[in-house]
Amino acid sequence: MKKVLWYLLHNSHEIDTYMDEYKSIMNIYRAFPGNDMQERFPCWFEKKIHDLKVKNDPTYTSELFALACGPSYNALSVNSCVVNGLKFILHNCDLRRSTQNSGISTPNPRGAMYCSQLKEILEFSHIPFKVVLFKVKWRNFRDTNKDVLFRRTCFGWLFDLAEMQETCILLHYISLCQEELAQGDTDVVPLTYHVRSHELKFGREEFCLVTGLRFGIEFKDFLKGLPTPFRRRVFSSEYDGCNINVGMVYYKLYSEDFDKLSDNDDVRLSLVGLLVLVLLGREFNYKVNNWIWSLVDNLDAWNVYPWGNVVWRTLYTQLAGACDKRLEAFYGKPWPPPDDKGKVKKP
Repeated sequence: MKKVLWYLLHNSHEIDTYMDEYKSIMNIYRAFPGNDMQERFPCWFEKKIHDLKVKNDPTYTSELFALACGPSYNALSVNSCVVNGLKFILHNCDLRRSTQNSGISTPNPRGAMYCSQLKEILEFSHIPFKVVLFKVKWRNFRDTNKDVLFRRTCFGWLFDLAEMQETCILLHYISLCQEELAQGDTDVVPLTYHVRSHELKFGREEFCLVTGLRFGIEFKDFLKGLPTPFRRRVFSSEYDGCNINVGMVYYKLYSEDFDKLSDNDDVRLSLVGLLVLVLLGREFNYKVNNWIWSLVDNLDAWNVYPWGNVVWRTLYTQLAGACDKRLEAFYGKPWPPPDDKGKVKKP
């Protein structure tokens, strides 16, 4: 419980001035043993706030008093919670869902993001409010052999990709500016957008410049029927003859089995997960083609494969006529005209 109390106080910016005051006192009496910040500050802080309350000091608040008293000793383990308007769900509750909401991330000192899933949520009650603590299993591949191996692959640039916060309103506006597709148009023809007085083209060339994914002649037909030793090492023999779906890949990435794989196999599984979960955006029930498992066995072949062809086809189907496809879902079906008696039937 002492660790919980210290964690709550250490991460409460409202008491930074009191921590600075205690640090100055520690510097004065640094010659005396036992002046450990984590051990002694909670008691000192509680006495400090109590004295402010007795003196009716204007800096005293009920929130400070609640922090000084500490949370209740009975923690409640919950499956989900809402923090700052965002809902967080345990990873175990998300396993069988097509959309996931158990992810959590935090920036590291370099500015990149550490990402993982929630394992446990503990709820502690103070007098006027509640505090939740997240138990998360982090994986840090920075400055490891896995880091070096992954950066050598064709997806290595994604490792240093800064976090982006997309603007849904802007994306919706750009989609509304898309020119209607001509009959027979395929993904070879760039999409055209008319934004005010400007005409914008977005096709294979622009996609290649943005992502760096190469285009070329695909050779997946030569991979069909080849053995898949990597898949056999990762998934048990009970799945022989069966297709591996995206959900199984996702679960394996965050299971204890992932830590038992070799560095090369960790990178291989990460590449497959990045392809199907991020670049292609497949749902959990989507079957991963066997030629992908054959290809990832040879990382050199994986790196020269024209992944731009594969990802662009998927993105094109999502972008082409995006608004027209979703108008009914957004605004409902249009009302039909009245009949000869002037009555209108609901759609």
